[in-house]
Amino acid sequence: DDEERVRRLQTMAAYLNEKVKYISKFFDIYANANAVHELLHESGLFDDVFHKRCQIVLLWLGIVASDANIAFDLKKDLLTAMADYRLPQTLCHLGVIRLTPEGEELLRNEITDREFERDMRSAAIEICSRIAFATGMSSADVDTILWNLSQDLIASGAMSVPAMRVVTRSY
Repeated sequence: DDEERVRRLQTMAAYLNEKVKYISKFFDIYANANAVHELLHESGLFDDVFHKRCQIVLLWLGIVASDANIAFDLKKDLLTAMADYRLPQTLCHLGVIRLTPEGEELLRNEITDREFERDMRSAAIEICSRIAFATGMSSADVDTILWNLSQDLIASGAMSVPAMRVVTRSY
């Protein structure tokens, strides 16, 4: 997967070099998330129906801008959870998502299934949305909490559910 990721980064770098002539002026030209979303979408590298990578880039740019005291209009409450494969894994581990015997078999046998993948990602987005609504947080913040929990569970060897296999490298 490393070669594919490097290729995508090189392609994105070339695209940005063409579109954004002066990187120091990036936030002057792209002062809001909508403009950046259009820029990213036009690249053709963000083809995931759930917009995971695109949303992550927007969040990262928001952090960069905030750390540099640069204005960047990002309405985090308009973002969904990132629908990463680790979120459904963590939600299954916590018992929030309960799988059918068929779903358990797909995970246990590391079988790739587009419909199962889409259903799991959709469930994670819906659950994060409900948690966000109940807590007054954004879905993006709930996503971050669950992502960090997944990393802690994996690092400690406590994760009880395998991650789902995914069909695409688009996210």
